[in-house]
Amino acid sequence: MEYIIIGVIIVVLMLAIFIRVNGIKTEIKDINVRLMRAEKSIRGENLDLENNVHNVNHKFEENISMDVDYEIRELLKNGNKIQAIKRYRTITNTGLKEAKDYIDSLDIYGN
Repeated sequence: MEYIIIGVIIVVLMLAIFIRVNGIKTEIKDINVRLMRAEKSIRGENLDLENNVHNVNHKFEENISMDVDYEIRELLKNGNKIQAIKRYRTITNTGLKEAKDYIDSLDIYGN
């Protein structure tokens, strides 16, 4: 009987820990997205003077969710620029040039 109670307590504690860890992962993902957007915004002001990248960002930014934005940025971080362009085109149904311009504006790591 004692083992059953201890087992139930352990399962409940593990479930609580799992739920909290997932919550923390979600919070970290959201913070990363906001940080990347802030960095893009700061860097975008400088790029705007050179080649109107800021306008491209603003036009297409509304078409993707935070999860997709995070996914695209992860592809860029891992050096998968072509995959990021393909993924963006698939999601937003944009042309190659528009997708490339958008991805180039996000490519803050120089990949």
